[in-house]
Amino acid sequence: MSASPRFPQEVVRLILCHLPQQELATMCTLSKTLRVVVEAALYRTAVVGPKALAGWCGAILDSEPDSGRARETRVLTLAMADWLFTGSAKEQLQRALGACVNLRQLHVVLQAGQYFITAKDDPQLWLLFATLPCQLTHFTAVAPFMSQAISVASTRFFASPAAQTLTALSLPNCCPENTPDLSCLPNIVSLTMTAKGFEAARPSEKGWELQSVQLYLTFNDVARLRLLAPHAATLTSLALVRDAGTPVPTTDMLVAIAQWVPGIQRLCITETGTIQPRRDEPVLHTALPLLPQLRELVLQFHRAQATFFVDPDPPVPRRPRALPIRRSTRHTSAPPDAPGPSGPAPLRLTRPADRRKLGALLMAAAPGLRRFELGADVFIGPVDPRLAQKWLTAVWARFPSEEESVQHWEVRGRVWDAQSSFSVS
Repeated sequence: MSASPRFPQEVVRLILCHLPQQELATMCTLSKTLRVVVEAALYRTAVVGPKALAGWCGAILDSEPDSGRARETRVLTLAMADWLFTGSAKEQLQRALGACVNLRQLHVVLQAGQYFITAKDDPQLWLLFATLPCQLTHFTAVAPFMSQAISVASTRFFASPAAQTLTALSLPNCCPENTPDLSCLPNIVSLTMTAKGFEAARPSEKGWELQSVQLYLTFNDVARLRLLAPHAATLTSLALVRDAGTPVPTTDMLVAIAQWVPGIQRLCITETGTIQPRRDEPVLHTALPLLPQLRELVLQFHRAQATFFVDPDPPVPRRPRALPIRRSTRHTSAPPDAPGPSGPAPLRLTRPADRRKLGALLMAAAPGLRRFELGADVFIGPVDPRLAQKWLTAVWARFPSEEESVQHWEVRGRVWDAQSSFSVS
């Protein structure tokens, strides 16, 4: 593959970067010629779990100092069960990270199946990061910052030379009471935090020209959207993740966004899992004209309620057939064919025709919208008590032409991803 002059190694590497790590590892065993190219892609973007940590550190330390795996590493994700390391593992990790001089993105996240609340902090790990010889541009940590000692240790990392080049910072689990001092970071343009953490960090006082923000909302945190107002001139991408306890309808959230950051271009509103049905959204389409510069919109809902949206153009109901009236001397009732109270017809996200109608309604309400994604956990059959969700994403895209057309398709699974779709390059 690499020997073909019409198929250069740069193209091969571009293709390989889209393959899973397991497949890349298998391809390394096929031939020595292919291994040179595949191994570079394997270590350029690596996801290392707790079981593979010792093996990854050993492979990095065994590579050539001036070339090989260590210098190829650009993006590293440590998916750990928690932040606690033994002395030997910590020393080995420090040596391996010290060899990755070209590392640009470091993400310390939780292993699949773990939750933010189970994470444990280790001040020594922050001090380990403070000795990195690279220049980071992206950093993610799910540490809860549950003590002042953690806040002090993390501040030493943020003040280190490795962190001075950061442009994207993600602290989705940061406790607002122990928020580290981030004033030493001069170039942050992308920030992910809880709404309370965002308020405690006070990014407007640091001179940050934020372009992309992702906030985790709880309960009435939508009122804290006013904190985005100082960044209205530069902010173009906004993602809001609300939990099950957020009582504010999506329409009210759109109104608040239009009030504080009316120039937003890319917007995502998603939510964490919940066993409770979401409240109705009868007038969602009326808020979109308040955001005239909106170009991309993503809405994701868990456990979609059957009567979620109101149909603006409901079909004419059939008149029920009159039944014979049984006369009774005890009870007097209205005739069975008398018209009852008429209410708006529901649009159900479990029905394809209703999804198409809802998407067409929202696209018509926002003529400038180029792409709209509607994601929901559409249940087929009875609801699984283990909350096994079957996600379906309906996508609408507007293509400019002499006769403007809107195309629609549906895919299984999620399309939008919080870590990549709205990130600033």
